[in-house]
Amino acid sequence: MIKIEKERETAIEILAEFEEFLKRKNIKIPSDDRAPAGENDTRLYGSECYELEDAITDILKKAVNPEVDQEGYFPITSVHRYDVKEALKLTDEQASKITDGMMREIARKMADDYCEQLFWDSLPIIAEIVFQREALIFEK
Repeated sequence: MIKIEKERETAIEILAEFEEFLKRKNIKIPSDDRAPAGENDTRLYGSECYELEDAITDILKKAVNPEVDQEGYFPITSVHRYDVKEALKLTDEQASKITDGMMREIARKMADDYCEQLFWDSLPIIAEIVFQREALIFEK
């Protein structure tokens, strides 16, 4: 029996739902892989289907394991409504009025502020501490 990774299995399930949606809407995604007569009733076919499957699988992998991004980026931190509530000493009612859009803007501005003020000064110091602890020495 072939073992399919969970994310790919979920991607295939999503594609099956999408296939049904396209069928209800009477839409076929064009594909160079499809026979000229187009007798195949599949709405997503060939390389187009596999491309979507791979993209959905990658998205699911990132969602399941956000600590290791495919491009080698590692998240530093996040901000939660509770953090804002505590920092500003807001009531639950006041905090409930903070929208996702507001939180995204706060997070973006916090990230910008951190990068502009602390990131480049802190990175070599913290990295050297970790490297020394692991006995990893780089010649300068």
